[in-house]
Amino acid sequence: MQLTIIGMTKESEGFSPNDRDNAKVFSGKQAGICYMKEKYFDSYVTDEKKAGDRFGRVAKTGHHSIADHVKITILFEGISKIIAMVLNSLGDYATSEKSGRYTVMKAQGKEAELYNKWIEKFSEQIEKVEPELPELTRKKLA
Repeated sequence: MQLTIIGMTKESEGFSPNDRDNAKVFSGKQAGICYMKEKYFDSYVTDEKKAGDRFGRVAKTGHHSIADHVKITILFEGISKIIAMVLNSLGDYATSEKSGRYTVMKAQGKEAELYNKWIEKFSEQIEKVEPELPELTRKKLA
């Protein structure tokens, strides 16, 4: 399995100390929202120095939920289906998985045998319900 950080609230090719600092400042700004008296962009909340300091102070108190405002996107390659299912079951987690409907799956061995078996079974059932659909469309739906 290989993992690569490909984004953090914006597209990226990795994760640098500068990205970490930006994430802390962004989180510090969000931490200040509950105290702001003016509009967001007109307030002290968006001052980068103050926001960075605020993040440090708040994080030291054990109040880490402010860091939840930053999202990091990780590309997992060669991950098993069971690990993907476990990750997908977590609360604040989103997945985009390779689609068997829109790409050609390159399964091997037993996996290929089962994949093809179920594609045929589903395709047959779809044909019973929607006989006018072209075979290619049935296979994609299957």
